[in-house]
Amino acid sequence: MSAPECVVSHAVVEPHWIDFNGHMNYAHYVGAFDAASDVLIAALGLGPSYRERTHRTMYVVEAHLTYDREVKEADPLEIHSFLAGADDKRLHLYMRMYHATTRALVATNELLCLHVDQSGPSVRAVVFTPQQVAVIAAMAAAHAPAVRDFPLGKGIGLKGRRRGDADA
Repeated sequence: MSAPECVVSHAVVEPHWIDFNGHMNYAHYVGAFDAASDVLIAALGLGPSYRERTHRTMYVVEAHLTYDREVKEADPLEIHSFLAGADDKRLHLYMRMYHATTRALVATNELLCLHVDQSGPSVRAVVFTPQQVAVIAAMAAAHAPAVRDFPLGKGIGLKGRRRGDADA
């Protein structure tokens, strides 16, 4: 399921990632996705060396995680990360985690990241430079065919229920 139009990362489910139910705890899905998002962000030139040089970095400001299949200790994981879109100061990432052996979809993660400047007395959002915009646009264009059919922007809730409805 590897595609040239994504950034691919790998992980293995560590023993300390397992919870009392015998499968990977939800916090470690977040950790694995976080590491994968760092790889995509670094591929855009916005990683740790960029932050050290400029005091600018990316903050996650919204996230949506889904769980499709449990994984167990020592299971190999493959995470496909996509740049689903961008504007002048935000990146929209979408990631799919697969069991690397069975190829089964394990989980998905959707992130909205904000470009910020940490150099002043308070953190503030800043626009990307024209050079960054060009790199971001190139990656978004390369990933566009793959993300076209993904369920982006999906909300959370109970089907057939309105917010605020209580169980009878």
